[in-house]
Amino acid sequence: MEKLFETITNEIGLKVEKHIQIKKLFTPKEDVDYKEQLEDALKLIQQGRRILVSWKENYQATRRSIENDHAERWDFPATILSKNNYMNEILENLEKMTDSLKKFLVFLGPDFKRITGDTEAIDNLIKEVKSLVDPFINFSYDVIIRFKLYFLTFL
Repeated sequence: MEKLFETITNEIGLKVEKHIQIKKLFTPKEDVDYKEQLEDALKLIQQGRRILVSWKENYQATRRSIENDHAERWDFPATILSKNNYMNEILENLEKMTDSLKKFLVFLGPDFKRITGDTEAIDNLIKEVKSLVDPFINFSYDVIIRFKLYFLTFL
């Protein structure tokens, strides 16, 4: 049973990771408004988190059911959910970052330019806000590498 749970956790983690690629999410696309791109990224990140949380809840419910149906307690390794929790933590941080960037861009929108009358300074500020994601786009270390390395130990 333990091996089955580990396999399911690994597969879910790999699928979530496959769809949430930081460089792809945050590199500005020429044909898309960056606020819309961030909104799409936010939806994808939230969907990934919902999947991970759903698996955790299902795992815990199944574990309780198995333990309640048997007189003996089954010992499940903590590592099964630690990978899931780690990925959820990374996605939570990405979600906060994406939401903050989106809010900055909304704040610095056309109404703010109209109020201040200094569109050039606001445009420069918008460029600076957009450049805040550059370290994430250019980061050579995969933030989900811990999950990958752990998964490879089972192959």
